[in-house]
Amino acid sequence: MNDSFNTMYEVLGADDQRYGPETADTIRSWMKAGRLNHQSLIRRVGETGWLALAKLPELTESMPSPASLPSPAPIQPPGVILWYRIYCATTQ
Repeated sequence: MNDSFNTMYEVLGADDQRYGPETADTIRSWMKAGRLNHQSLIRRVGETGWLALAKLPELTESMPSPASLPSPAPIQPPGVILWYRIYCATTQ
């Protein structure tokens, strides 16, 4: 594998444009800023195939994995008081 200090990367944007070459630090800052996610397509300069960013551990080892991100709170169904208020409002 290439030395991670010298490795440069290209990103394939959602607009099908290539961005880079960029350093690993720049790629990590783009991830932190929300410009890239674990499914973003990326490759090392000189390689021909695009990979999901999650497949490059040298870039994602310090980032939370999608599974470790907090899930949204479950939506609670309306309580009995709300249903009682609706009932009272419609029966008067």
